Amino acid sequence: MLAAKARAELEEEQLAPTLARTFARVSGPPGAGNAALAEFQELRSDADQLNDLLREKGCATFPIWVDAPEFLK
Repeated sequence: MLAAKARAELEEEQLAPTLARTFARVSGPPGAGNAALAEFQELRSDADQLNDLLREKGCATFPIWVDAPEFLK
């Protein structure tokens, strides 16, 4: 998850690879047009769902301390 966060931050600093992603960055919400950010958010969602399932079963959860990338704050 830390690697996905680092890739998302790096991709946000670089130029968008396609015209469609450039347009998404200009006209969309923060993080739009960033494929690595979408991957990070999917990983984060999966981890949260797993922790919810563990909680339901009475098991110990795994702490996920990775916050969203800085450019979203």
